[in-house]
Amino acid sequence: MGSQINPTVTLPQGKIVGVQLQDSLPQPVDGWLGVPYALPPTGDRRFRLPVKVSPSPDTVVDASKYGPSGPGKPLLAGGPALTYSEDCLTANIFRQSSGSHAKLPVALYIHGGAFNRGTASMHKTASMVAHAPESLVAVSFNYRIGALGFLPSGLSAKEGVLNLGLRDQILMMEWVQENIEAFGGDPNNVTLFGLSAGGHSIGHHLMHYKEGVAPLFHKVILESGAPTSRAVRPYDAPIHEAQFKDFLRAVGVPEDLPENEIFPFLRKQPENVITTAQTATFDKYNPSLRWAFQPVIDGDIIARPPLETWKQGKWHKVPIMTGFTTNEGSLYVDKAMSTSSQFRNFFEELLPLLSKEDIDTIDGLYPDPATSDEYKETRKGMGEQYKRIEAAYAHYAYVAPARQTAEFASPSVPVYLYHWALVTSVNNGAQHGDNMRYEVCDPAVLALSPTQKELAGTLNAYVTSFITKGDPNAVGGDYAKRPKWEAYDSKAPQVLRFGAGNEELIGGGVGSPASFVSDDWGRKQCEFWWSHSMVESDTRYERDATSAIDDITFINRPFLSSSPPSITLETNRLSAIMAISSLSPLRARLLRTTTLQMGSSRLRVSQMCLSTSSGLLVDQRKQPQKRQSEANPQSPGSTDPSYPAFSFESLGLSKRMKVFLLVVLSIFGTIETWFWCQTIWRWWKSKQGSHGA
Repeated sequence: MGSQINPTVTLPQGKIVGVQLQDSLPQPVDGWLGVPYALPPTGDRRFRLPVKVSPSPDTVVDASKYGPSGPGKPLLAGGPALTYSEDCLTANIFRQSSGSHAKLPVALYIHGGAFNRGTASMHKTASMVAHAPESLVAVSFNYRIGALGFLPSGLSAKEGVLNLGLRDQILMMEWVQENIEAFGGDPNNVTLFGLSAGGHSIGHHLMHYKEGVAPLFHKVILESGAPTSRAVRPYDAPIHEAQFKDFLRAVGVPEDLPENEIFPFLRKQPENVITTAQTATFDKYNPSLRWAFQPVIDGDIIARPPLETWKQGKWHKVPIMTGFTTNEGSLYVDKAMSTSSQFRNFFEELLPLLSKEDIDTIDGLYPDPATSDEYKETRKGMGEQYKRIEAAYAHYAYVAPARQTAEFASPSVPVYLYHWALVTSVNNGAQHGDNMRYEVCDPAVLALSPTQKELAGTLNAYVTSFITKGDPNAVGGDYAKRPKWEAYDSKAPQVLRFGAGNEELIGGGVGSPASFVSDDWGRKQCEFWWSHSMVESDTRYERDATSAIDDITFINRPFLSSSPPSITLETNRLSAIMAISSLSPLRARLLRTTTLQMGSSRLRVSQMCLSTSSGLLVDQRKQPQKRQSEANPQSPGSTDPSYPAFSFESLGLSKRMKVFLLVVLSIFGTIETWFWCQTIWRWWKSKQGSHGA
């Protein structure tokens, strides 16, 4: 990092003196590093909402180096040495030194790390800015992670301290709105972008919707992240309460301490006591991937399960770029896994609400290498089940949720879906997070080969074009001839695939930098995970009967089945009656695909998952449409799979009319039951009479 001049801006909080960066960059970049955007969350401010920095016009802030990272686990073994501190709420601002410094598009980066790791400085934002075809202002920042940022429990809710890390992010967005013009940025053209937990976070902010309240951003990029990735549970879910108790024990909180004294006790402890307990608690749950210290349903930022929010349409309608890598699971699963029972046990532990039949289905979707070649492992040192478990976890945790975002959002806004396929290592493949180094045009990547440089430049051009114009194709630059990236269409899903066939880094061919292709890779497997995307939510928020009815519908197209189900209005009447009866506090129930005989009608009921105390339902009405070429052959007289499913919502009825209709249908159901009982009784009596004769 070189320093030639000291760019300076004046904010209400003081005079901010930065540095000019130019080492290994194609052009100089002005940088302001470690700028506070909130008061230090230390002492009595620990485990409290973030507090805005007070005006202090006479203060001079040295913004020449990055601030400390939030206390957390090291992201990667052997990574750069970092300074950790609770006093971590700082931002880094970058812009090209030359050119106009007025009304520039703004990009705000949210780092990843499972909400327990990571730091802003691992994203080489200055390099991304320096290589961008058009000028922009980019900002990265640290927020509270681990227990200090995400400590869910019933007591935490009473204290009003849920999702503090997300609260930090919101305060950062507000800081941008109030201050970015001083750096040359346009507060009315802000793009949020982030990887992994950063992408998950952005998904939650996308869904932090309140009628009549404008968002603090105007476009979003979710990289290997989505609001429906992994489980988002209520703050008082049993696993969160257990983790909270483990954390308190690790800190040394006396078991007989009154509830109202627990958080004051935590605020008085030395930082190292808190962070040591945080690490111990995280490690205890890490083997099962049921990680501690995660965002939770708080009734505000995350008002309800994200899938429910997608279905209700209560999210900010802004352009979206999102995607996934081929081997999202390679960093998270056991490379030594060797038996089929270990494969099954993994998902039984990760998703305990899955039934035995669900596990059997997973077994079939990812065939055991002992009986099939599809996931046969041939790499030296890898367990026989590794390739199989990696693919299954990748689809569950990242690929299916990214596609879900595209499916739900694309009818309302432009969505650009990508698939990162560049293989960077023999064992990890195209692993989670690989695209970050290419997005920023990391100098180490550019030095690898001309092919890798072209791939990095191509990705940077798409991303920065989206940031500046809202369209990844709008800005040309050195990579103007790149393929056109079309917006996602759920009727004929396509994806921009980066680095397909490129195995140069492991001694193979170079493939192509980017190609726009059909999005059919792993589609069938992802449809299973999509249909089970709420099984692990363990949510208990309440909804009224008509809301439950709106969510119960049956797909009348093929879904993981060789023959399409025959669905009639009768089935929907049955589902409505089931919804009424389900308002008692039942736990999760899996209802398998069942054929019911009612008179001359045979009704095939699709699989669903009900948990009425939580309003939980796996609803298949928004499953990704299969292209016609992939649809199962139709049997004579079967229903056209493209025909929309019936639902109460589709009738456009008022809430009062829905209740009325529900009562009427229930009465008809009772009458029909009485009719069939009478018919059977008469038939039985006639048989008795004939025997007497």
